[in-house]
Amino acid sequence: MFTRLKKYFARLRPDPLWERHIVVEDRDDAIVVTDQDGVETSVPWAELVRVEIHTTNAGPFGADVWWVLIGTSGTCKYPSAATGGAEMLKHLQTLEGFDDMLVVLAMGNVGNGCVVCWERA
Repeated sequence: MFTRLKKYFARLRPDPLWERHIVVEDRDDAIVVTDQDGVETSVPWAELVRVEIHTTNAGPFGADVWWVLIGTSGTCKYPSAATGGAEMLKHLQTLEGFDDMLVVLAMGNVGNGCVVCWERA
């Protein structure tokens, strides 16, 4: 009986590493996000106007922290545990006026919310 229950709940739980299948990188003067299906979205650095962190109450079964990069001609987003996410944070921190304290506050939020970490002047 417990084996059946264990198998049932295992089917409900998503791949805990699914976020790692999403890749974010700095490529050809643009931020490029490639999702698990190979679909790419991008925002050129020159067009970047806003960096947001969206938090959700989806954890632990879903991504609860998303980076949303908004450009004049498009938007890309990725979960915080995406491959390349730590490296991208280092790039974003070089933007003049990027607020590291707001990143810390957003990471501590366990509910639904949006924090603007940087906005082009």
